Parts: sequence; structure tokens; C-alpha cells
Amino acid sequence: MSRRILPRLQLSTGRQWRRKTLAFVFSRWKPLHGRWSESFDYPVWLSENALAPGWYRLGLLLQGPQHRYRIDLRRGEEPFAQPLMVTNGVERRRLVRISSRGSQFLQLRFFHLEGDLERLQLRYQPLFSPRARYRVARHLRTRHDLYGRVIGSNRHRSHARQWFDYNALLARRTLHAHGYSAWMETVEAPRRRALEEAAPQVGNDLRLQVWSPGSTVHADWWVVLEEGDRLAPGANERLGQLLRQAPRAELIYADSDLVSAQGVRHSAHWKPVWNPDLLLADPHYSRCFWVRADRLEVALQRLAVSGEELTPYGLLLELSQICQAEHIWHWPEVLSHHRPVRRGGENTAALVQRHLQRHGSHVVVKPREGGGHRLFWPLPDRPLSVSVIVPTRDRLELLKPCLHSLWATAGNRLELELLVVDNGSQEPATLAYLAELETSGGARVLRCPGPFNYSALNNVAAEMAQGELLLLLNNDIEACQSGWLELMAGQALREEIGCVGAQLLYPDGTLQHAGVILGIGGVAGHSHKYQSASEPGHQLRAQLSQNLSAVTGAALMIRRALFQRLGGLDAEQLHVSYNDLDLCLRSMAAGYRNVYCAEAVLVHHESKSRGAPITQEALNQWQNERAVMQQRWGLILNSDPYYHPQLSLREENFGLRLDGPVPQLRRLELGWGII
Repeated sequence: MSRRILPRLQLSTGRQWRRKTLAFVFSRWKPLHGRWSESFDYPVWLSENALAPGWYRLGLLLQGPQHRYRIDLRRGEEPFAQPLMVTNGVERRRLVRISSRGSQFLQLRFFHLEGDLERLQLRYQPLFSPRARYRVARHLRTRHDLYGRVIGSNRHRSHARQWFDYNALLARRTLHAHGYSAWMETVEAPRRRALEEAAPQVGNDLRLQVWSPGSTVHADWWVVLEEGDRLAPGANERLGQLLRQAPRAELIYADSDLVSAQGVRHSAHWKPVWNPDLLLADPHYSRCFWVRADRLEVALQRLAVSGEELTPYGLLLELSQICQAEHIWHWPEVLSHHRPVRRGGENTAALVQRHLQRHGSHVVVKPREGGGHRLFWPLPDRPLSVSVIVPTRDRLELLKPCLHSLWATAGNRLELELLVVDNGSQEPATLAYLAELETSGGARVLRCPGPFNYSALNNVAAEMAQGELLLLLNNDIEACQSGWLELMAGQALREEIGCVGAQLLYPDGTLQHAGVILGIGGVAGHSHKYQSASEPGHQLRAQLSQNLSAVTGAALMIRRALFQRLGGLDAEQLHVSYNDLDLCLRSMAAGYRNVYCAEAVLVHHESKSRGAPITQEALNQWQNERAVMQQRWGLILNSDPYYHPQLSLREENFGLRLDGPVPQLRRLELGWGII
């Protein structure tokens, strides 16, 4: 890193921080001094104070041009890294434990730092082990869903487990992580009372029964439950209220949660609107649902003819083919409580595969380690060509690994056409490499000099492409596993699917993209951003393929004919930002479902090729394009159907909010516009 872009700082003195600690009278806050390192790709601050083994409280305060900062806290050479999200001007505190391997120096690694910091202040406070353990337990009691509020009620959990849960909790990257118990007390309880008082009760003309294999009682509606599950108080009465709002409904489902052996509710499942691809990947996407009697009868008849054993999941799969999507409604409220069970396995994967084969789709379905299913959509026997479009300008150190990894992992079932769009490269090494690509026939190089317009560059290449499928690929993408291209192609060939995106990782192994969530930050954010790639995310949603409103254009596949029908990317008003989001929303408007393909995993060296908009001109352009999106798509940006209204629009971690709107019936609505 060059010296000129290191942040300018005004480090604090010890006097500014000196005050008595609340823990021990004799233990005061001490300043932590350090320096900036130039030997990393990202700005890194290294402490000059070596901390001896033991427990510490660390206080971090910074001021600068951004509202939020993402920082990784590291201890010496240990692999440990604790992500932090710090708000400008607000001190963030956390416990740190230095191992017994000797004194260590702390590192603060800053990501996407825009401009110079005005001030960085760090201080630390030694703690005795009993006091540190008490603070860990107290934090978990007030913030973690699985920990009770009574002191001493969690002694059965080891300290090692509590320390692990403490760090996992802070890894949510939110300063206000509200636990589920707090949400039930402050939001759910008063809301239920208000709804029960305001809404009419079920009429006497509604006959409702609980379905189980062998049921013969006649009814108008049936509720389908797994063995051991139970409905929330007043759940069936709520159905009558909902049917008054949606009299043509054929199937209704609500949110759910788990109940521990001690009867404690936890792990709420906040569900999206009807999500056909998530249903195939997750057998517990809707464990409890209400279905109209005539639709249930048809499903039972079809399953009987096929010889399929009757299970709630198999029944719901069949109902997904019978009920029309516009008559399947989601009520965003917890109306059922379930016992914890494994989320899928060999039996449920085989069930999904048989279901799809009966309906004409020869898909290979395998159980996923950790829960859920992996689906491999088939490729045709005929030759299939994919045109890969890679815009670039110099930065050979990014472009070359990108293309080489593409060739190394593409496999031999697809015919690749590589189009490199050169946006005015000037470095001799880059020009020589592009000439070599042309001479060897490894790629077609399209020279498009001029101001950077990502949309126009891709549109020009798409007009010249000959492949049946298009893959828009950033020049800072690197593929590390084979088969990802075939996985995305299998999804993109489905007639009902529009845009297909991949799972993108930062080089440090954390998630950069697991699909796009609308409304976060005013326009959109990336699902589960910054969490470890090994973490499941909310109800496995970071790891399961599913329908989402949008995916990033850093690695986006779409049928070439559909791309042309949609008009390509918006090169008039969205030159740099949000053009991929706009394309995905136009795909939904035309009646297609977009897919996040979790099995296609790539590494994204984000911000290395262009960086954040820190010049005034770039900032103005970003603000203008942001305004275009809000004006064009404001309604759906405020109510992403594949997200949940009770989840945060400030964070990308599916955290709870305490100011969510009053629940309203929701359904999947595609094709609201004519392209």
C-alpha cells in the first residue's frame, strides 16, 4: 500500500481516556498505541503494546467520513479474527482473550475504508478471569436467544461454549442485536393482543381439522402438522381472519420457531413469500400450513396413485404443483412451534427427486452436509455454449488469474466463448496479454475506450455474443472449484428462471454475496455479508439455493434471448451502480424468478479493480443512480417479498428489528410489468 493513501490520524493521549473502571477500582483504562502498516492489501493498524496472556476489555472509537466501518480484530499470528461493525463516533467495546502462548500484538484490519480517518482511539482494561466470565454470561443472558435471563440458569453450559456463543453473537455485525426473547416481549405480545381485539373471530361456517395420514373427517380447511408440533394459541382463529382478506386462498403458511426440551422458544424461522426453489432445498421451509379441502383431496389422490408414502413434506411438494402461486399466501407471524429435528437427509432428498421426476424434471438431488438439499439441474444432451463477458481496464494481476481460473474449472460439457471488453487499457503488460489472447484464439477482445460504463460495455459484448447463455463476470472474480459453471447453466436453462447468481467469497473466506436483499441501506444489500462461509446463515439461507429478488452482476448468468428481450443493462441512467439490480427486477416484472445458486462458489476480490466512490464526481454519480433506482423501484425496494418485514434493513445479517410494520398477508407476485 502506498504511503499516500494511509489514513491520517490524530491518536489520543492517555489522559483523554483515564477514568476508573466499573470492574475493579485499581484497574484503569490504558491507551493502546500503534502504527499503520504498508505491507497489506487493506489498511492495517498494528498495536505497539504487547498484551500479556489474560482477559481484557477493548474499547474502539473512530471518527471519519463514513457512517459505518467494517474491521477485523486479530491477535498476533493467531488465525482468530473477530469482525466488528463500528459506527462513526460511537465507542465499541468487546472482550478479548489472549492465549497463553506469550504476549501478542493486536491488529485492526479495515475493509472498504473511504477517505481518511480523523481520529482513532483504542484503550484496554485488564480483567480477572472470574469478572470476564461473568461479563460473558451476562451478555449472553440479555442478547442470546438460547440463554435464560435468570442468573445461574445457564450453568450447564461450559464456559468454552459460552465464549464461542459470545463471539458468534458479536459476529452478527450489529450494534443492536435484539434477542428473540426481547422481541417476543416487546413486539409479539402487544401485537397479538391488538390484533385479537381488532379482528373478528372465526365464523361458525368454517370447519377446520388437523390432518394426519388416514384422516377421513370432512372439513373446509385442514392444518397439516408434523408429529410433536403444536399451534400457537389462537392460530386457527387467525385463519378465519385471514380468509376474510383472501377469500380465494388455496394454501396459507406462517412463520414458526423451535421449542427446547425446557419449553423455551427460540430460533424463529422468518419466512419469505412463496419460494419454490427454497421449498425444494429445505424440507422445513413450511412445516405447518393450512390448505383448502378440495386442493388437499387432489394432492392425496395423486400421491396414492404414485404409491408415495404420505408425509407433510411430500404433501406440500405435491400441493406446490396443484395450488396456483397467486393463491398461496404467507402470514408473517409465528403461529406454530416445533421440536428441533435434522433439516433433511437421504430420505427427504430422495423424496424431492421422485417428486420432480414425476413432473418431468430429471434433477439429481443430494442431501447437504449440515442440512437441506443440493439440486443439480440437468444440462441438455446437445452442445451448449456460454458466452463469458469480462470488462477490464489494465489490472493484469486481476484479469489473468480470473481467465486462467475460468479455463481450469469450466469442465468439458460446455462450449465457452470468451469476450474480453477492453475499456482503454494502457499498461504495456496488459496490452501484450490481450494481444496474446487474440493471437491464440483464447478470447475475442473488444476494444471500447472511453468513460467507464459497465452497462454499455456488457451490452456491446452481448450483441456480438453467440452463446445460448451469457455470463457477466467481473475481472476480479476467481474460480477455485470445478463444476460451478455447469451448476449455474442448469439453473439458467429453466424456462421459469431469469437471472442466476453465485455465492461469492472474500479472499479471507467470509461471504461477500449470498443474494441481494432489497431495502437495506435504502436500496439493497448483500445477504449475510461478512459472515464466515462455513456458517449456515438464517435458517440455512446462506447455504441453500433459492429464489431471491436479485443477485449481483459480478457473476450473473442469463439466457441471451431473455437478456435481449429485457433490453440488456440500462446504459443510459445506470452506468456503474445498480444496473444488475435493475436487470433482476425487470426480470421479475416480466414474470421470471431469479435464483441464488449457493453451490456455485467463487472468490471476489471486490473493490480491488475500481474501489469505493471516493472522488466527488464518482460520489455524485452514485447518488444520481441511487435516486434513479428509488424512483423506478421504490415500492418493491421497501418490501422485498423474499425478505421478512420483521428483519433489519440496516444490517445484512437477518437481525431482528423492533420497529417492524404490522403483519399483512403476502404472496408471490411476478409479471407486474410488461416488457
